[in-house]
Amino acid sequence: MGLVTVTIKVVDGAASPIDGVTCRVFTDPGDVFVTQGVTGNPTPSSGEAEVTLNGAVTPVPYFVRLSKNGVSFLPSATVNIAVKDPTPPANLFTFTGTIGETSLVVQIVVKDNQVTPQPVEDVRIRVFDAGDLFVTELDTDAAGEADVVLDGVPDPGLNYIIRLFKSGWQFTAGVTQVIQVQEPLVSPETNIFDIEASTPVIPESSHPDMCLISGFIGNSARQPLNKVQMRFLPQLKEPTAFVSGFPFPGDPTVVDGVSLVSDVKFGTNEAGYIEILLPRAGFFDCHIYGLETPGVQIIQQIYIPDAASARLEDILFPYVVSLEWDLSSIALAVGETAILTPTLVTSNLQTIVNGTAIESLMNFASDDEAVASVVLQEDGTLSITALKAGSANISGAREADTWAPRRPPVDALVITPVVTVPVTVT
Repeated sequence: MGLVTVTIKVVDGAASPIDGVTCRVFTDPGDVFVTQGVTGNPTPSSGEAEVTLNGAVTPVPYFVRLSKNGVSFLPSATVNIAVKDPTPPANLFTFTGTIGETSLVVQIVVKDNQVTPQPVEDVRIRVFDAGDLFVTELDTDAAGEADVVLDGVPDPGLNYIIRLFKSGWQFTAGVTQVIQVQEPLVSPETNIFDIEASTPVIPESSHPDMCLISGFIGNSARQPLNKVQMRFLPQLKEPTAFVSGFPFPGDPTVVDGVSLVSDVKFGTNEAGYIEILLPRAGFFDCHIYGLETPGVQIIQQIYIPDAASARLEDILFPYVVSLEWDLSSIALAVGETAILTPTLVTSNLQTIVNGTAIESLMNFASDDEAVASVVLQEDGTLSITALKAGSANISGAREADTWAPRRPPVDALVITPVVTVPVTVT
């Protein structure tokens, strides 16, 4: 047995090659995903996809699932191959697709739950057969639509399981749903399946001076952790001068007439869900029981947003969300200097104004240092100096590794009112 190159070729009824067909290869038996290729790669207009598989004198069996929008594979999109090694002749497998058999093109449409529903883009849809074996996956486009070619049977149709995911979204009928694909279609039935999605409502504090933080805690397998305790300790502050009384036990010390003199604990439920109620704009030392090394408790300072609600992950692992310039353009004469002020918004709404702190989080640059230079000042502003006639653009970007790794990744930095600030030097 050895690794050999396998060519999967797809043609239409006239033997013309069909590019763009995804060929997903699975073990047979076992239905374990092995690899995939797309026809037309590496050779355009060939209708061929090359993959590397194990072969043997006694051919090794696999099955392949074929899919392309607008192309059907009859009687089934699941086909069998047997790979030889050595290969007399080549391991070439040819299959026929039918273009235009729209009855087998299944359309999944995801829209939100507004009065006038709007499409939801980039919803990941994973498709499984009725036995819960993986078939394919795809994402919705700007119209909230995803098209996939699937086998069908007469009414009531062939069952498929679809699993839906988009960060920050939930689905009215659940993340796992069943669709039934019909072939042939009898009016008024269609193979169009509408999915309703919505952004979850984050619970808010009913007290104007308190923030309600909510979220989930799990283990490395993303399994919920029950009864995990989080402890929040006020930070004792010894003032340089005060009239009398006690040192200030926290920031804040008094909220709406209540003196806050002790720490507080909150715990997760069976779903790993936790709600934390703390004063807005407060600083606390936080310890998560379980997040520790032997004999050493890990305690970190956290900031509570000045808001009615917040997501737990944005508080425990804050990062820069957006950058706003105070100017949308700058015009200077050679030798002149202008001040450009960047305002950073973080996921925990913490104010970042110190130049050293900003420098550790952000990188500012001029795309033509010969025309205009940019220097970050101690007060957090940018000094823009005109060096010679011409034009340059001032940009800002997050420094690498200043946010916790996430799947899916954090959203791209939002920069307003312009992405880069143009500088014109005369």
